[in-house]
Amino acid sequence: LQQQNLHLANDDVLKVSEPQSPTFGRHYKLADVIARYAPARESWVTVRACSSESGIPASRIVRSHDANRAIFDATVEEAEALLQTRHDIYTAEANGDLHVSCENYSLPDSVRSYINFVLPTIHLGLGTRIAPRPSKRPTHGKRYTTSRRIPAPARPRGAHSCLSLITLDCLRAMYGLRPTTMAIPTTPSAYTNRCSG
Repeated sequence: LQQQNLHLANDDVLKVSEPQSPTFGRHYKLADVIARYAPARESWVTVRACSSESGIPASRIVRSHDANRAIFDATVEEAEALLQTRHDIYTAEANGDLHVSCENYSLPDSVRSYINFVLPTIHLGLGTRIAPRPSKRPTHGKRYTTSRRIPAPARPRGAHSCLSLITLDCLRAMYGLRPTTMAIPTTPSAYTNRCSG
């Protein structure tokens, strides 16, 4: 869903990250960040109503913990009707994983201004592209390749380095987050830390 107050984000970051700022080092609480940037209630209500009108029961539509996403399970037919598209199965050349995606989609006019992006649609994961060669699978799926991994630079560990380099360890120390990893639902082969997502 479209977030609010994004035009204020740069100033908000500078308020706590510039040493000359009177609020330097006073890091935001997660609840405060969610409240400041969460989509307007109107966004949630409108998107939920549109999805319901297209045949997806309201009982299946939930809001994410950070209020930024409307989440629901849908059949391929329901998703294709809602998004006016056709989904295909794509195969990762690197590992053979299958991903559902489409080449384009269209949102109803009533919700376009409330939505940033929709998954799964044209998304195949970060650093991926569709390969031109045809799939040998009977599903007529398409193939994509993953980009090569770039090694991370050596970096200092712990909160003491937070003034010069922001790392996951730094964020964990500042916000009291525990290190947990989870698969990104749209890209099971990629992982993210909850504190960085």
